[in-house]
Amino acid sequence: MRIFNSDGSEAEMCGNGIRCVARYLYLENPERTEASIETPSGVMQTKIVTWHGAPSVRVMMGEPKFEGGSPGKLDRSIMLNGESAPAYGVSMGNPHIVVFTTGDPAACDLENVANEITRWSVFDTQPNIELAQVVRDGIRMRVLERGVGETWACGTGACAVATAAIAIGQMKSPVALRTKGGLVRVEWQGAGNPAHLTGNAELIFRTEVEVPSDVEAIQIRLDGAGGARP
Repeated sequence: MRIFNSDGSEAEMCGNGIRCVARYLYLENPERTEASIETPSGVMQTKIVTWHGAPSVRVMMGEPKFEGGSPGKLDRSIMLNGESAPAYGVSMGNPHIVVFTTGDPAACDLENVANEITRWSVFDTQPNIELAQVVRDGIRMRVLERGVGETWACGTGACAVATAAIAIGQMKSPVALRTKGGLVRVEWQGAGNPAHLTGNAELIFRTEVEVPSDVEAIQIRLDGAGGARP
């Protein structure tokens, strides 16, 4: 699987994209309840599960890596609505900076926050930015994805937020996270363990795309054998 943003740039990882692929495979063949999906950040394992009464996808997302150690609080914070909000650098195969605020993320100017944070140069590449608020029943969050802008949801972003919250003692696993796009669940048992993302995916439409013949071949592995397909 390869993931491209709306500006044409390629992402290393996409938790929601993996869920969509796994859900599509299951729709095409209901016996395919598990899959191994290769991404630029490694091979991710998926499993079809029942969650909130509907078929959903649980993804092994890999181990979170915290910048500056664990939990990796950065030596910078940002002013949000009169408070100094702490920031954390987390990699889920792609870079994230998570900012925790006591106020409603919807009341923050996410674009201005992102513009300031990207000047910090924490990662070698531009990070995704999450604003998160810990509430009674989980976490509310917004996300601005590099190469796209603000999106309704982000699977790796949800994992970055949840694991940071668990690492600093603000939450316990599993964590429910709500974005504009809906609800997901993240499980993480601490350092040395992978995070698991669970959420729904629904078929919206079908279409066909002509793939140019000069597109770089993608190396795939099936049953231990290598092969190339366009």
